[in-house]
Amino acid sequence: MSYPTPMKKAAGGNKYDTKGMFHLLCMLHKMRSIGGTIRVFIELQQGRPDTSKWSTQIIGEGFGRWLALIELLEISVEVINPSAWKPHYMPPKAAKVASVMASNIMYATDLKNSQDGQAEAVLIADYGKRRVFGWL
Repeated sequence: MSYPTPMKKAAGGNKYDTKGMFHLLCMLHKMRSIGGTIRVFIELQQGRPDTSKWSTQIIGEGFGRWLALIELLEISVEVINPSAWKPHYMPPKAAKVASVMASNIMYATDLKNSQDGQAEAVLIADYGKRRVFGWL
């Protein structure tokens, strides 16, 4: 299962909903408290040359918030570079829709093309699981 990053409406556009992000991670934390093993895999976020300075700043802000909340809840985390996980699921320079297709085929997620972020989250989690269990 995947969830979109919680966002809230604000003047000038959407902003990260830190409280909503915290609640998502609390669900994981609760699973650990009843005997589960939890590990978060998060993609290393980087701006690209064609990305505006503003977009790069927003990407970094979300990445930092996720890491801070994960640390606060003492959940194990591994940061994964896109160049490590993507070649296992799609050809080089594939469009974002390729991640949606891969997620839908592998996990029957029924995600739409506009939900490519969630699809990539599913694939990053799958990659992390395969690395942990030595299945790569």
